Amino acid sequence: MKETILLQAKYNQHADKKMSALLQTLESELLYKDCGLYYGSIMQTAAHSLCGTIGLFLAQIDNYIEYKPTDLTEILNSMKPDFTLAESIVSDIKHFVSFQERVNTRMIEVINHIDDFNKIITLSLPNITFHKTRAHLILAVLNHATHHRGQIAGILDTYKINNDFAGMLDM
Repeated sequence: MKETILLQAKYNQHADKKMSALLQTLESELLYKDCGLYYGSIMQTAAHSLCGTIGLFLAQIDNYIEYKPTDLTEILNSMKPDFTLAESIVSDIKHFVSFQERVNTRMIEVINHIDDFNKIITLSLPNITFHKTRAHLILAVLNHATHHRGQIAGILDTYKINNDFAGMLDM
């Protein structure tokens, strides 16, 4: 199980790097334009996706392991109480890319420290509680990121901007 989850987490990091490289080439106006996505712009959608990783995984780290990355507090403090990222990160694509890389690296680091992926844990969110295995919850977080990269790819397609963030085989 660990090997499969690590592969998916490394794919997530790989795909985010590919997406970020492309996003850094785009005009700021295009990145922040409301393009009809649920979260509005490409950047707001990317930021929401990253908040999922932070809020549903790193903020819940005690459910997974005792090990805590040294910069965990800083990462968690970058997310506001309303589950959005600090504006200073979202408004600067280079800062966002750097921050996203740190979060993805920490996720892989944490997964490497997990021994029991079958342990049932509880994840409580407003109005709902989940009782799932660690593996199930980690895969849900990684799938969340894939979903939002797909939304961003679809918007880029409508703008006729070539993109390809998929491809676990080219890692």
